[in-house]
Amino acid sequence: MKFCRPVMTVVFGLGLMATPVAAQKAPGRADAVASKLIKLDRGLRSARSHVSEVLEALSALTAAPDAELAVRYRTFAKAVSKTDQMYKAMKKQALAAKAGREKYLKQWDKDASKIQDPTLREASASSRAELEPIVSRIRDSFAIAEANIPPFLSGLKDLSLFLGNNLSSKGIATVEAMKATCDTNGTRVDSGLADASEAVRELALRLRPGLKS
Repeated sequence: MKFCRPVMTVVFGLGLMATPVAAQKAPGRADAVASKLIKLDRGLRSARSHVSEVLEALSALTAAPDAELAVRYRTFAKAVSKTDQMYKAMKKQALAAKAGREKYLKQWDKDASKIQDPTLREASASSRAELEPIVSRIRDSFAIAEANIPPFLSGLKDLSLFLGNNLSSKGIATVEAMKATCDTNGTRVDSGLADASEAVRELALRLRPGLKS
């Protein structure tokens, strides 16, 4: 699968999911964070669907006979618009996730500092450390998707604008190289989103085992 830019909360503010379950008051906070992670995962999966949809529409357009170009172009242009909207929504969600993470971690540290028993303090630190690899995976995956979203979206928009005024066999031939670039960027975006989705779901289940996704 492949794709061109709008998602991403992921990347961008995925750090929020990095929070560990804090002290004894944490169940309610852990539930809240886990629930937000599940929602984020749904958003990531939706973003992947958009990426697939727009790339399939592009392939259908460039392979269409002259008689079907107009219909295929409208489908593609609509998919590009949806992809752009998706990116904006994901970015907003990512920023909210980052803010939520920071708030949760701050409270976690505050609760942990109040633990008097050294064994429990050590156990708390160990639990948090176990989450770090998952958090790092989330951040790295989002970084991959985020880095490829701008060029992906830019390419899609350029194709839509160009073909809107050059919808012919000659116009289709002209965009062959740009299509290949969009396919490559889309594949990279999808790969980042897929890995992030898996890691986000894993973190949510670590915070709240048995949570339905």
